Amino acid sequence: MKKVKPVFKKVGSIILIILLMVITFSYAMFQGGFVSWFLFYSLIPFLLYSFLLSLVPINIHSVSREIRPSVVERGDTARVTVAFQNKTWFPLLFLTVCEINLDKQFHDKANGNISNIFFVGWKRNFEWTYELRNLNRGQFTFQGLEFTVTDFFGWAKRTKIVADSQTFIVYPKITELRYNQIQMQYDQ
Repeated sequence: MKKVKPVFKKVGSIILIILLMVITFSYAMFQGGFVSWFLFYSLIPFLLYSFLLSLVPINIHSVSREIRPSVVERGDTARVTVAFQNKTWFPLLFLTVCEINLDKQFHDKANGNISNIFFVGWKRNFEWTYELRNLNRGQFTFQGLEFTVTDFFGWAKRTKIVADSQTFIVYPKITELRYNQIQMQYDQ
C-alpha cells in the first residue's frame, strides 16, 4: 500500500491539472467575452508548467556534507555544509532541501535551520551552511536529504530522497588537571 499511494498522488495531480485546463477552456468557449478568454490565457502558462513539472524527472547529483571542525567535543559548535548539483534540464521555480530522520535533539541544536529553500531557475550548484550548537557527546548520524520541488500554486509537487549517510562523533570534554605528587617519606 505504501508503494501505491505515491502513484495515486502523482496521477491525481496530473488529472487535476488536466481537469483545470479543460474547465477553463470550457468556461472560455461557452461564456465567451474578454474576461473568460483572459482568464484562460493567463492560467495556461501556470498549468503547462505544472503539467511538465509533474512529468520531468528530478536529477540531483554530487550530494556532499562537510562537518567542521573534524573533531568535536561536548559543548562545541559544529558547522555543517551541504553541497549538491541540480542536473534537471527543466527550469525549477524553487527547491526545498531538508535533512531527514534527524533526532529531536538536532532540531533543538540547529534552531530549526535543518531545511533551506533555493530559488533555482537554471542554476546548477548549491551550497548551504548551518550550525549545530552545544552538542552532547555521542555518535550522530545524518541519514540523507529530501528535495521537494513544486510549482507556483502547489498543483504539482515532486519529492526526491537522496540517501547520504554520514556519522560523526562528539567526544567528551577533556579538562587538564595539575597533578603534583605528594612527597613520601620512607618510601611509604
